[in-house]
Formats: sequence, C-alpha cells, structure tokens
Amino acid sequence: MAEVRDTTPNYPVEEIFKWFCEGKSFCGPFWDHVTTYWKASVDRPNRVFFLTYEDLKSDTLGYVKKLAEFMGKPFSEDEEIQGVAEKIVTRYSFQGLSILEVNKTGGTGLISNNAFFRTGEVGDWKNLLTEDMAKSIDQITQRNFSLWA
Repeated sequence: MAEVRDTTPNYPVEEIFKWFCEGKSFCGPFWDHVTTYWKASVDRPNRVFFLTYEDLKSDTLGYVKKLAEFMGKPFSEDEEIQGVAEKIVTRYSFQGLSILEVNKTGGTGLISNNAFFRTGEVGDWKNLLTEDMAKSIDQITQRNFSLWA
C-alpha cells in the first residue's frame, strides 16, 4: 500500500489557534458545526444523537448501548450475555483504532489520518494550549452556545 504523504504545512500552534477561533479550521467553523447539530438534536431528538467526547469517554459502554437503541438495534439478551457491546468498545477504542495501518499511513491527500490521533484523553489540551488560549476558547464557546441554552 502506498503511503499518503502529509502535505499540510507544520504551522505554529498559535497560528492554528488563531484560525480556529476565527472559524477557519480545516473542517470549517467548529462552533457553527457543533451548534447546528446540537440544535437539531434538541428539535429532532429521535433523528439526531448528540454526544460529546467527554461524555463518551466517561461511559463508553453505556453510550454504545444508547447509540444502538437510538438506531433501533438494541443489543439482544444473547448479545448482552456474549459481551458484544464490550467487544465493540474494545475494537473501536482509541487505542484499537490508532494502531490500525490505515490510520498510520492513510489519508485524504491533504492530511494524514494519523493527524487525527493525539492521546485520546479528555483534557489533553492543557498540554498544548496556554491559559489565555483556554480562556479565549471558553469565551467564544460561551458566546456561541449561549444563543441555544
């Protein structure tokens, strides 16, 4: 398999942070994306399953089961006994996905898949962002989400 070359320039975190706060991220404006789906989940809770990474990390097994129910495919009693949900959690864990060859070498042509994997830990941003950056993010988040609260 040919290795995908990461052609994304290596910008300083301060510059990437500035662009992110301005809504100029690789995947588009973060807050517009999140608030649009959050509002849709409130307006149509039977059609949009909204889940944060923090919630998923706090109760992965519980949310896998809730997602299965949401999709109309709850785990059967036999599947519960066989530990199917637990096997899904293990197979699709951060650790399990980050070691897959496609996630080590694949990509879109613009960015390598491995760029989407850091530590998988909630709060790891503290190792990358300054206190002032965190305050800026909190203010922007509050401003954007307060419209929907």
